[in-house]
Amino acid sequence: MLLFKKDLCVGCEICSLVCSLKHTGATGLAQARIKVSRNYPSLQSPLFKAVFCRQCRRARCVEACPTGALRQASGVVNLDISLCTACGACVDACPFHAIWVDGKTGTAFKCDLCGGDPVCVAMCPHGALVSS
Repeated sequence: MLLFKKDLCVGCEICSLVCSLKHTGATGLAQARIKVSRNYPSLQSPLFKAVFCRQCRRARCVEACPTGALRQASGVVNLDISLCTACGACVDACPFHAIWVDGKTGTAFKCDLCGGDPVCVAMCPHGALVSS
């Protein structure tokens, strides 16, 4: 599980860049499984917010998936892209807006905790992301 320390985030998006590099072999914010949203020009606290799968105990995305592409095992929601039809049911069901459909591949994508060793946590220069 990932934890986000909002007071430490400076919005550098290194987490997103290393995530996309790990999962796609290229750096691209659109392909990252973690995204950084910005709360300005209002400048209300928090200024930056990390958006990623919370690995919900009762995962609505899993319940909504008509093909069984999303499954929960050992507390992690995993996606089998071979079963994904990009219908978007999981996207609509996620209360955290942490699942996206890739326009290039036509499949959903979400945080998979990098198999238990999240690269975003290791590379966050300010310690805003913590693995628990």
